[in-house]
Amino acid sequence: MEGSLFYILMSHDLLHPGVVFPYQHPRGRYQLSFMEAKQACEEQDSTLATPEQLIQAWKEGLDCCNAGWLADGTVRFPINQPRVTCGGPNLLPGVRSYGSKDKKRLYDGFCFSSALKGKVYSFQPKGKMNQTEAQQACQSDGAQIATVGQLYAAWWLAGLNGCKAGWLADGSVRRLITLPSRKCGSSKPGIRSLGFPPPERKYGVYCYKLDD
Repeated sequence: MEGSLFYILMSHDLLHPGVVFPYQHPRGRYQLSFMEAKQACEEQDSTLATPEQLIQAWKEGLDCCNAGWLADGTVRFPINQPRVTCGGPNLLPGVRSYGSKDKKRLYDGFCFSSALKGKVYSFQPKGKMNQTEAQQACQSDGAQIATVGQLYAAWWLAGLNGCKAGWLADGSVRRLITLPSRKCGSSKPGIRSLGFPPPERKYGVYCYKLDD
């Protein structure tokens, strides 16, 4: 469903600056084994987050009701806003742990992306594009289509500003919200996922270019 995934605030680890973000398979919630979650994060230019990184992210506002794999093989989820649909309104805020699970069990993943080696930018040279056109547009500009991890790192660490929805390398479309407004569809900053639309749908694109 369009606009169904919205995560308010990510975080950085004080010793290893970066950003923690939840990641789902294109098929939806709870589709990733431990190894698949690890691979999915790596494909997003990230790694599976550690428990310490997730706790730090929770302290700075990360709220996600979907349980996800972490690097140590445990499954956890951070709650800052207890609610009926997420453990009940009487549940105290915190990082909930299911402990170590069979690594073939299916959950989401929590990824950690550190400092960028290049820049991410919104690109729309001749109007909105389908997925193939978006990939070609980045290539024609001497860049490649950005990963989810690169977009989060650019927003949180490099201060990327904007409100446009754009294609990413995994086939998802996401909207970066730095300055909340009615136009951006949210009252809070963050990165909003519009899911994995059909490839013929048209949006902008986020490109990634290595530093010279």
